[in-house]
Amino acid sequence: MQFASESRNSRRAEVVIDITSLVDIVFQLVIFFVLTTTFVSNPGIEVDLPRAKSHEIQHKTEEVVVALTADGKIILHGKSINLEQLADIFDATAAQSKATMVILQADQDVAHGRVVEVMDLAKAKGLEKLAIATQAEQ
Repeated sequence: MQFASESRNSRRAEVVIDITSLVDIVFQLVIFFVLTTTFVSNPGIEVDLPRAKSHEIQHKTEEVVVALTADGKIILHGKSINLEQLADIFDATAAQSKATMVILQADQDVAHGRVVEVMDLAKAKGLEKLAIATQAEQ
């Protein structure tokens, strides 16, 4: 009987798990996650866009300054106007010169969508030169 039990043990092959490929795959996953997390923006970071260190603006004779207030008003030449009136002004300005620059003075509390809406309107009317006015840091 001892011979039989020894023969059973000798027949059993040792089980060896090769983990080299597993380590390679885990390492590749770690690299993938490290690289892709650098492209994720953090929504908790506060951004104060209206301030900038470079405050020199090259003023041209052909420019339209549009102010957007925090309560959603569009101000042009000191008067409150609506979006349709602004479209007419952009049409007239583009008819005179397509090189006219549109300068947006948007309050920092204005919704980003409102700024994009005015920029899109200017581009649709043929005014391609756009600038966003900022405050100099103190």
